[in-house]
Parts: sequence; structure tokens; C-alpha cells
Amino acid sequence: MVAQAAAPPPPPSTVEATLFDGEAFRIGTSMLRQPSPGKVRRQRVALVGVAVVAVISGYLWALVAAAGALLVFIVAVVPVVFLVVGKRLSSAGAGLVIPAAMRSVDVKYGAIRAELLKSIHGRVLDVGAGGGAYLKYAFASSAVTDIVALEPNVACHSALHATVAELRRGEGFGRGLSAPPVGLGLAAASTTRDTANRGPTVEIVSEFIEDHLKRVGPGCYDWAILGNVLCEVPDQVSVLTALDGLLKPGGRIYFCEHVRVEPGTFIGWLQDFVNPWWCVLSDGCNCNRDSVATMCKVTPWTVKPWTFNEAGLPWIPRFVLGMAVKPK
Repeated sequence: MVAQAAAPPPPPSTVEATLFDGEAFRIGTSMLRQPSPGKVRRQRVALVGVAVVAVISGYLWALVAAAGALLVFIVAVVPVVFLVVGKRLSSAGAGLVIPAAMRSVDVKYGAIRAELLKSIHGRVLDVGAGGGAYLKYAFASSAVTDIVALEPNVACHSALHATVAELRRGEGFGRGLSAPPVGLGLAAASTTRDTANRGPTVEIVSEFIEDHLKRVGPGCYDWAILGNVLCEVPDQVSVLTALDGLLKPGGRIYFCEHVRVEPGTFIGWLQDFVNPWWCVLSDGCNCNRDSVATMCKVTPWTVKPWTFNEAGLPWIPRFVLGMAVKPK
């Protein structure tokens, strides 16, 4: 098994076919749904603002003192406040923010996700399901028999139940996309399946993946979905090892992760600087992990990533989407 590089050159602007695991995937940056010009301007202003503050602080010691006090407050006081009020508050906040954030990412990358998930089938494990942004892709395939939505944060479960109910009514398939994804038959799925029993069975489980493996045993799943999960887990190696155990031989893994940029760059420094308080405010999200490189290193999977330098925050500038397959 040969693992591909974690950060290859970005996909071409035109859609080109790539053969992986005996299947052709047509991926290109032209498939991205771009944000509004206003949002782009705000992102650029924020990034330029951070850069200007850094330069001025480096030359003017008077500003360093003032900026230092502010940075101490942001980096030290804000996390302490959250730790004092308890993990429950940040988890509750994440229960509100994470589903919305996942929907926002789905708007941008929906067409690419649809292409990568076009052959999803059998028993599917959605790891860190959040608000259920990926459920529509599984519901759209008649080849999916059942889904286990693994989400330890119970604050996300109400959004998960709402998503499942919406999909069973035949609604919500096109949310976040300019049109139903080609190849998944979303429009057909919303009209041809039996209304009283629409789609696969769904089990929502509040359980960590290591505990799930102990409970259900190895080799249970044909597919797994890793949608912005490896940035949050305490131990990536443990999670990836457990997931490998849960998959059947030849099982496929879809992944979408934001990753750190090259070391020695301003953005790389910014990711390391922001991460301590960002991790607390986001209930565990780390913005400076090279998660796909870790995946290539610690699993026996063959991995095919596509890298996109398109994201919404200055410290989360790069997304990697792709497929992996467990050896047969």
C-alpha cells in the first residue's frame, strides 16, 4: 500500500478524472461554490489586519506592551474563564455552532463531496456526525442499508434528529448546494422512496469510537465518514486505529479535514499562536494539525487527497478532501 503525500498540488481548475480504487473521480476547483464578494473582502481585511498588527508590534515597543496585555487576556484569561465555568458551556456552544459551521462548509464543498461519496453503500459509520451534514449523501443512495451516527456531544443530537426527520420527509437533500449533486440521484430519492420508511435506518450513538469498537467488534462497516473530526479528537492515532478495526477489508473512508500550512510561514505561526484559545472556544478543534499526514503515517490505508486553499478563517486556510481504502 502506497500512501499519497498529505498535501499534493491543488486540483486543477478544470474538472479532471482521477482513478482510485478502480473508480474514476472527477475533481477540480471549479466545483467549489465561492463565497459572496462581501465575505471575501471581510476575510482579506481580517488577514491584513492581523499582519499589520504583527508588523507594528515588532517595531514599536510601546504598542508591544498594550498588545501584550490584550494577547495575555485573549490567550490566558478567556480559556481560564471557560475552564472555570466548565466543559458543559463550551459543549453547549459547540452544539449550536458546529452544525451551522458544517452546513457552511457543505455549501462550499458539496459538489466535491457528492462526487467522492457517489458509491457509498452498505453499512456506514459517520464519525463525529455533528448536526448530520453528511446524512443526505447516504440517504440519497439506495445502496446504503443503515447508518450509525457517532456523536459523543449530546448537545448536537437535537440537530441530528431534526436532520433525519427532514430527510425522511424527502426534504433537505439540496440544502447547501446550488443543485442536487450529479450522480447521487437526490431528486429521485426525495420522491421515489416510500414516505413512511424513507431511507436507511439511522442509529444516533453518544459514544467515542474506541468504546464503539469494543462494543460492536471489528469489521462491521463498509464505509466511514470523517468530516472534520481529526482536528478535535484527543488522540488521532487511537481514533484512526479504532476506525481501521471497525472497517471491513476493502472498506472505504471519506475524509474532509482542515490542516496546518507549511512551517515557517506567517499563517503557520498564526495557527500555532491562535490554537490554545481557539481549541477552548471551539470545544476541542485544533487549527494546527496535519491530520491527513498522520492518517498516511499510522494506517495501512491507501490514501488519495485533494488539497484546497479555500477556507473561511485566516487560521483555517486549507482543506483536504479525499478517499482512503483499507487493504483487502
